[in-house]
Amino acid sequence: MNSRGKNTRHLKIKDSNKINGFYPANISVKILHSGECKVGSVALHVGHNNDLGHLNLCKMETKALAVKISSKIPFQAILDEVRESVSRDKLDRVHLLTKRDLYNIEQCYNLNRESIRYVQDVVSVEPWIKEV
Repeated sequence: MNSRGKNTRHLKIKDSNKINGFYPANISVKILHSGECKVGSVALHVGHNNDLGHLNLCKMETKALAVKISSKIPFQAILDEVRESVSRDKLDRVHLLTKRDLYNIEQCYNLNRESIRYVQDVVSVEPWIKEV
């Protein structure tokens, strides 16, 4: 069978977090025979910048977005509101919010279901019956 492709991969639009190299920052702990701990560190940061697109949303922003999602506000309305809050002086990670971020928050807080299911089956049966 002949291959149709050129065996090349497409790069992600929002490039990778990987630096294609060795990251020198580290912390090492050595426990001496006397019971003392000797700690050493290298705080060198090389290879990439802290780009805004690669940062995570802070917990406060995530919780505020989770409240809006749980209130059944449409994702597009949330995105519009966040984008309207952008000022020329300050651009934060939340201003680069995507629908994928909102889906992830929805899944993380289990907001996509009418009833919250529990890990234990015995406890989760009653909410499932009420939902059905």
